Amino acid sequence: MLFFHIYISASERRNAAGIRCGSASAAESADGDLLLRAGTINEQQTKGSDTITAKIMAALIAAAILLAAAVGCTRGGSTPSGSSGEESTSAPETSDGSAVPAHDYGGYGFSFADTEATGAKSHFFAEISSDASDTDTIPASVYKRNERLVSKYNIKLRSNFEINLYNSLTAGEDIVDAVIYDPYALKGVMQDGLLVDLNTLDYFSFDSDWWMKGIAESVSIKDKLYMMTGSANIRTLGSTQALFFNKTVAEDRIPGTDIYKLVDDGEWTLDKMLELAASAGADNGDGVWDEKDSYGLAFNNFALISFFFSSGCRFITKDDSGELTYDFGSDRQIEVLTKTVNFLNDQTMTLYGERYADKYQENGRVYVLTDAFKENRALFINNLVSNGILLRNMETEYGVVPQPKYDTAQKDYVTFLHGNASYFAVPLTAPDKDCSARIIEDMAYYSRDTVRNAYIEIVVKQKYAVDGADSARMLDIVYGNVIFDMGYFAIGSLDGTLRKMADNNDTGFSSMFATNINQWERLLNNYFRPYLED
Repeated sequence: MLFFHIYISASERRNAAGIRCGSASAAESADGDLLLRAGTINEQQTKGSDTITAKIMAALIAAAILLAAAVGCTRGGSTPSGSSGEESTSAPETSDGSAVPAHDYGGYGFSFADTEATGAKSHFFAEISSDASDTDTIPASVYKRNERLVSKYNIKLRSNFEINLYNSLTAGEDIVDAVIYDPYALKGVMQDGLLVDLNTLDYFSFDSDWWMKGIAESVSIKDKLYMMTGSANIRTLGSTQALFFNKTVAEDRIPGTDIYKLVDDGEWTLDKMLELAASAGADNGDGVWDEKDSYGLAFNNFALISFFFSSGCRFITKDDSGELTYDFGSDRQIEVLTKTVNFLNDQTMTLYGERYADKYQENGRVYVLTDAFKENRALFINNLVSNGILLRNMETEYGVVPQPKYDTAQKDYVTFLHGNASYFAVPLTAPDKDCSARIIEDMAYYSRDTVRNAYIEIVVKQKYAVDGADSARMLDIVYGNVIFDMGYFAIGSLDGTLRKMADNNDTGFSSMFATNINQWERLLNNYFRPYLED
């Protein structure tokens, strides 16, 4: 006889202790408890070598959920279900514009599996954490957003930094209501069917402007959507790619050129960028092109990835029925990749960060570029929006524009989302998925006018990008068409292969794709099989 051990969470014991897991330390707000921090995250959520098949796992988790429901699941003295709360039914839309009806969860502790922000920019990436005493712009906007949720739903928002998500979900634990992780941390749990298809839940409005609609289209498979990102995701707002330009260098080297007008008129193309950049390179007189000279472009090897996607290329496309088509080695792809490698390795045009990766301090490949830009020795720098923080002491004015289109025939500007971004997800073991959907949807909705505006209009506009309204308007374009590519995501070696080719000035893309296409297609077929099965 075959026996399965099913974990049933001791939620009532945790409630008695007033915590969700482990050794937690409270971070109290003015109203007592907006946040509970819980230690340090296991940064790499890994899968065990022996994995239970998806169908058996789904059955185990379903059984665990049913048993947990039978014994009752309470956190903070209240169940998350509708049995104990009063819901407003007077109108389909609340007075603040939210389409999600209010609900009283009786002080329920709503817990996110979260990544603790660390390092120099940590203050700008805490997405759930909030403290009434913190008056800095972004944390204050997070607190304001959180208070709306706390008031509307009578909940306590908590971040769990300690959980190993994969182990927890495969054990059937119901200790988190939602997840906010980067896509690579979600990869294993998503592939093994441990997340809810968000399109099956009520309340979500992914075609609204508080979500990144391009992400919903690019990461969904056969209309199944397991992760989503938008205005509440600070790491996403900072992980979009943009082009910064130095106004002093522009006035000196390309006088009379209105780059904003080029963007508005649809004339901001890759060739136009290269034309302008060619005017800015200058040797300092020592006859050696190095980090001390002036350049049109200050880029690292991620530019090969970001310009590939901003030029309209994809590794995976979908037809109207949602069927997947793989694209490796098309003429357009070869043309874009070859042109990009050529200008990255033009030593009179491009200060290429990888050449200096080991010469300077940690992350020298980035700092050598920002130093040149701040010292008026670079016209353009290709950067994550969050890296505008590195320019905060820059005396010279600069502006922000989207990455260029490949040509004028391309309809839209496209922004590729870096893997540092964060996404919301709902675990299969969430005790009340209706509750999870309400909170996540409203968190995104309320963030549009709080967190997102703080990030764009205050941080970028007032603190860092001194030209103000123009750069803020350009960032609306940047955020207006953000995409991700599931082929690039699923094939772990693809990113490194392309970057290495850029580093080596290698344009042999046709042979590279021909060598790898069969292996990559088998990998993708295997990866997407769980999504395509009915």
